[in-house]
Amino acid sequence: MNHIELEFNSFNDYLAWKAEIENRTKSKFVSYGSKHINTHGTKCYYFRCHRSGNFVSDSKGLRHLKILGSNKINAYCPAALKVTQHTDGKCVVYQNVHIGHQNDIGHLFLTAGEWKIIASKIAAKIPLDNILDEIRNSISDAGLERVHLLTKKDLHNIEKSFNLSSNAVKHENDGVSVDMWVREMQNSEYPGIILYTTSIFKRK
Repeated sequence: MNHIELEFNSFNDYLAWKAEIENRTKSKFVSYGSKHINTHGTKCYYFRCHRSGNFVSDSKGLRHLKILGSNKINAYCPAALKVTQHTDGKCVVYQNVHIGHQNDIGHLFLTAGEWKIIASKIAAKIPLDNILDEIRNSISDAGLERVHLLTKKDLHNIEKSFNLSSNAVKHENDGVSVDMWVREMQNSEYPGIILYTTSIFKRK
């Protein structure tokens, strides 16, 4: 196994590195298991390749699998992160070899920041076609990213997730409402948000 050990001055520095390595390798690491804290106060977090594992359908009907297929490869991918958080810094052990699948943007998730930006536009009543056009026009020389593959169905899912299709509003400011949703997700039993930013789409 090809292990690389890296050290960071802060957890935010680690998150920035994680986002950069995921973007560069077209991969994603998701948290699993519970956080472990030893007697010295050291915290350990575990992340694994989001494509590792078996696909288990929770559908009871005849729902068709998405065109790209399941993210799961029905096998084990050894790519993983063990993050040890000390009181004076952070240490990351990174296994960077993905096995059993190709890394492609079609199997990645949108970032929390991208969700927030898109949800804000939907909340502002911007037509969905206009949102899609703006996103696709933001493609830069750096190449295609996951957000550029967005479909109208994805927008409807975001609208549903943020409860934007109903009259229920958590705050009169839509941006604040989205921020509150992100904080709720981060504090939930199964937080799915690792990195959250308020950056906006820009043509590069």
